[in-house]
Amino acid sequence: MPRDQGPVILVIEHPSSFQTELAAGLHSVLEPLGIPLVVQLWGERTAQPPDTLVDLLEHFTPRAIVISSLLRGMSQENLEALLAQHRDVPSLHVFDKGGRGSLRPDNVQGMKLVAEHVVRDCGARRILVVRGVEQHPESQDRERTLRRELARLGNPVKDDDIVTGAFDRDTSYRVVREAFRRDPGIDAVIAFNDRSALGAIDAVTSLGKRVPDDVVVTGFDDEIFATFSRPSLTTVSQNLVQMGRTAGEVLLNLLSGKEVGEICLPVRLRVRGSTQRAPAGAAKTGQAGPIGQAGPDPVKPEADPSKAEILWGQMTALDAGVAMSRRLMACDTTNQVAEQLGVNLPVLGITRAFLVLRQEGPEVASGRGVLALSYFDGQHQERQAESFDIHGVLPEALKEQLSRGTLMIQPLETDESGIGYFIFEQPLQQVSFTGEILRMGLSSTIDTIRRTARLRERTQQLEHEIASRQEAQQALIHQASHDALTGLVNRVAFLGIADALISSGVGGAMVLVDLARFKDVNDVLGHAVGDALLREVASRISTLIDSRGTVCRLGGDEFAVFSPGAGDPEDGLILAREILTAVHDQYRLDGVALDVEGHIGVACAPEHAEDAGTLLQMADLAMHAAKTRRIGTALYNPDEQQRTQRRLSLLGELRRALSEREFVIHYQPVVDILRGRVSGVEALVRWAHPTRGLLPPSEFIDIAEQTGLIHDLTTYVMDQALDDCHHWLDAGLRLVVAVNLSVRRLTDVDLTLEVSQLLAWHRVPASQLVLEVTETAAMADPDRALEVLRDLRDLGVCLSVDDFGTGHASLAYLSRLPVNTLKIDRSFVLSMESDRANLTIVRSILDLARSLGLDVIAEGVETATAYNALATYGCGEAQGYWLARPCPAERIPAIVEELRRRLLNYAPVPLVPQPRRQEEPVRPLV
Repeated sequence: MPRDQGPVILVIEHPSSFQTELAAGLHSVLEPLGIPLVVQLWGERTAQPPDTLVDLLEHFTPRAIVISSLLRGMSQENLEALLAQHRDVPSLHVFDKGGRGSLRPDNVQGMKLVAEHVVRDCGARRILVVRGVEQHPESQDRERTLRRELARLGNPVKDDDIVTGAFDRDTSYRVVREAFRRDPGIDAVIAFNDRSALGAIDAVTSLGKRVPDDVVVTGFDDEIFATFSRPSLTTVSQNLVQMGRTAGEVLLNLLSGKEVGEICLPVRLRVRGSTQRAPAGAAKTGQAGPIGQAGPDPVKPEADPSKAEILWGQMTALDAGVAMSRRLMACDTTNQVAEQLGVNLPVLGITRAFLVLRQEGPEVASGRGVLALSYFDGQHQERQAESFDIHGVLPEALKEQLSRGTLMIQPLETDESGIGYFIFEQPLQQVSFTGEILRMGLSSTIDTIRRTARLRERTQQLEHEIASRQEAQQALIHQASHDALTGLVNRVAFLGIADALISSGVGGAMVLVDLARFKDVNDVLGHAVGDALLREVASRISTLIDSRGTVCRLGGDEFAVFSPGAGDPEDGLILAREILTAVHDQYRLDGVALDVEGHIGVACAPEHAEDAGTLLQMADLAMHAAKTRRIGTALYNPDEQQRTQRRLSLLGELRRALSEREFVIHYQPVVDILRGRVSGVEALVRWAHPTRGLLPPSEFIDIAEQTGLIHDLTTYVMDQALDDCHHWLDAGLRLVVAVNLSVRRLTDVDLTLEVSQLLAWHRVPASQLVLEVTETAAMADPDRALEVLRDLRDLGVCLSVDDFGTGHASLAYLSRLPVNTLKIDRSFVLSMESDRANLTIVRSILDLARSLGLDVIAEGVETATAYNALATYGCGEAQGYWLARPCPAERIPAIVEELRRRLLNYAPVPLVPQPRRQEEPVRPLV
């Protein structure tokens, strides 16, 4: 369609009497020139431009666009983005500032008139201002001007005197009532728009004020509506029909290529319905007027009776439309809708109408539409075959209509999205209410039709959803009470089952199973193998228990069993041994054979506890006792609980004891058997507890390991031992000092640096320090331990393997360790006189050491017979109670002298001579 034949599009954001009068004035200018006018309603529930507006701009080449955005409800960004794609189309903005042309009422002049009337004519001193929307440009202009004028008149307003009515009658009613409660002395209210003004009138009337005698309410309004609907209002009037005519004339200037800037139309003050009170303000314009003068002539103050008749006709149409919308909402099919339209549209003066719906369903591509219903001159026609792209070209049947007459295009909307359009032609005087009512009625009707058509499908969906929710609910219940990995009941469900059985008087055994070294499986073979192992253990225990009880996975590598009826401790231990046997059998997972060990604790109800939670706690104590004593199963012993409580109390005191230096070092001499003299001492830490006395390492070393305080404790011992060693060296007593290292310290990257710094600080040669590690500590992280030990050896420190024979180190790994000495565990030495097997172990260790070129120290020498035997078999050094017990540092010189005299004539010759290290002279550190 050529541009000079296209329509002018008037985009209205909200159907109202304002927009009706504006459209009528614009139509009166365009109709005599044969220019079609299409009124596009924006649609209140969407910020996106309607599809019909997109189609009109893209396919019908409109002559111009007029935007009326009184309430600014539409998305300006989306509209401007759309218009930016059609910069060649002239556009005019009404009630807002546009890019190429705009038409607005003179807010500055209007607010001056209001301020002068309220202050001078009414004598008001306490004024309440009700703005529309705080961020709205119109409200901001009016508020700024009103503040300035009231201040000029000697009656300034404070921030508390300004409230927001939000273009809403109810909101204005509420905020005005609240303001009067705060300040009953308010004697005037100025509202910026008709809705706020109505709310203010309602508020002051409900409070017993007389309007307008006590309170003067003013607001911007169109002249017709103010004159015939609210004669009691004092208003700033703006003739919108005249504004529409002016918009038409400005538009003609735009179409002829003339530049148009911002035009401010004059306004006038109408006092309580009077037409003679205040003169009209002068117009102002940013540029030369489009019609050769500063602005259009002000409207004559006399009321036009024909306008009142038109308004009354609109009100009558409103009542009829409301009744029609109720009937439309009861329709279930498009035929019923057509029948209702055929009866009711003539009442509203509509002679041509189209109902365009989106076509939906699985067989129809998304975004398609169909001209589902058309209404011409009162005759109903259906056109199901005429399909079109809803985002493309409108139906061909509408093209001719767009070039004739004046059309209204109303989007039909639901809460979710648009479903089509209602397009109709009628006299513009009745556009506003019919457009709004038809939108309300038809959107509800079409929504009802869609729901009816899909009722069966939705019912089936609901049935499926109900079944799915029931399944999901059952799954959630199962998930809440079972372990996801093994399928066993979880802790909460398990304790509930056990509690119910115990409270019913049924005794039972609580068995707690803990897998040994499960972390190694995860770290070495991966979590997938670890999970598979847990599932297999769960399966074995469940198969063994079967109906004899309930099996639970507590978490991690811990499992629990409650067997009702096994309340006798002996029965509980028998069950525990059966479980241990089942768990210990070999596993083959992912091609890897695994031997799994475990520790089990047993507690029985009601002997040990009368509720499941306490019983599980007792079984846990028994399990830890089994682990500590290195046995498979253990029965709960009350003494274990006391020891545990004691450990917990020590746990809280350990850090304080370190800071207050409550730890003391005792030294146990090590004797060189061949030379019959003391060669060194082992540093043994003791806790001088203020209330419990002197505590041995077995009471607190494990706690220090668990809390990480072992780092500080080892540093403390090493520092004190090297200090004592320095004093002995100064006294001419050369003794090697041995200090034990824990697992944590053996993998500490800073250990070598720390040892070096302590040696330098105390001026002790590195060869005078021996660091003792156990096989178990060395095997915890073999590669890292080997690296740390090599660094210490390079520093010159001597290294010793403590408790040799009780760990799990292989000979291949042992041969790689950079150690100097092996210490035979005391458990072998104590019983070698009575146990031939242990004697064999001692002799084998001595042979192994000789082959590796290592020194040997035998611990636990408590008899002269054992001492003589060790000398006979070629053991180099020994320590034990027969020689000397641990003692404080100040007693060491005396003990050394006493042992020298005692062993002077007691030096048996070994059967196998031992190679000895050359002794190094004492060299001071520089």
